[in-house]
Amino acid sequence: MMDYEDLLVKAASPDFSHDPTMRLLYVSAFAVAQYKCSDKRTNKPFNPILGETFELLTPKFKYFSE
Repeated sequence: MMDYEDLLVKAASPDFSHDPTMRLLYVSAFAVAQYKCSDKRTNKPFNPILGETFELLTPKFKYFSE
């Protein structure tokens, strides 16, 4: 899911602080890119009630979801 996190980094950069249209474009592209990994998925996502979690650690950020 976080394969395209660079789009969010670009949207948050000071280069686009004066252009909200380009910022919205990058955030929208990130949101749409999330559907790339769900086209052939036959199982459901994680179930937090069962204690299933996902954790991703990179040099840039930490991501944890339930």
